[in-house]
Amino acid sequence: MTRYNPETNLLDFWRTRHVPLTRLAQNIMVFSILNGTVSENFRAQFETIHDGIIDFKREDGEGDIAQLVRVRRMRGKKFNSRWQRLNVMENGEVTLTATD
Repeated sequence: MTRYNPETNLLDFWRTRHVPLTRLAQNIMVFSILNGTVSENFRAQFETIHDGIIDFKREDGEGDIAQLVRVRRMRGKKFNSRWQRLNVMENGEVTLTATD
């Protein structure tokens, strides 16, 4: 997105067009931003526009790779903000396990 468009133009588009139309249509959209790919200012403003922020991270340890997820913010909803481990079953189903 930011390769061909200035960050301010993208934020303006999301704030005035994309997010209002998505809410009006009652759609759920998922966007990802990798750390270090945009400025911190852009990332912070992008997050404030949206209704929810979900973080993912990977931890390597003792031959085990843990995939973790947490809800950091969800506007107007109660949520558990603790990290949860993603467990992928053999059939492709994903379950969550609370972490300490």
